[in-house]
Amino acid sequence: MNLNLFLIFTVVVSLLSLFNKVFLVLNKRVGWWFGILTGMVAMVYFYIIGLYILTFSEFGFLLVNVYGLTSHKNFNKNLNKKFSFVLSIISAMLLIFFFKNFLTIIEFLSSISFIWGAFFLVDENKKFFGWLMLIFAHIFTCISAFGKGEVLFSFFQILSGTAAFWGLILSLKEKYKCEHNK
Repeated sequence: MNLNLFLIFTVVVSLLSLFNKVFLVLNKRVGWWFGILTGMVAMVYFYIIGLYILTFSEFGFLLVNVYGLTSHKNFNKNLNKKFSFVLSIISAMLLIFFFKNFLTIIEFLSSISFIWGAFFLVDENKKFFGWLMLIFAHIFTCISAFGKGEVLFSFFQILSGTAAFWGLILSLKEKYKCEHNK
């Protein structure tokens, strides 16, 4: 792939990921749309840079964002249980990939943190854990991408991690406000 085209591709996937986090922090439904786009574009990106298992995990992230889009401000406990079962199967597959040495510990932790972190954002009572997992996901992805020589992508992971940290702070503020008003 042409270096300039690859650089543009890196910036696009990074900005989509950043917009996904920023709009979810603002509790905007469009954040889930950006997550869907991020999942699709990131599958291609990770395939190009040789992180093949992350290509698979992005499929899980894509599914979570479709679930988030359909459940935004309309949480359904039964659907949540069914979807968590699907994510458990994806997580088990990633664990098998890890034990078969197709996946490093950093890639495994990144994948699991992204998938489950986004999943927890759907449930208002678990947003804190979702944001916390996404912070770790961005740290792990930053390390993994940097190891592949993707410095610009790593930088954008730090920005997205900062947005997730902002979400963590806001979720703590909201939780404290709700507990204080009881």
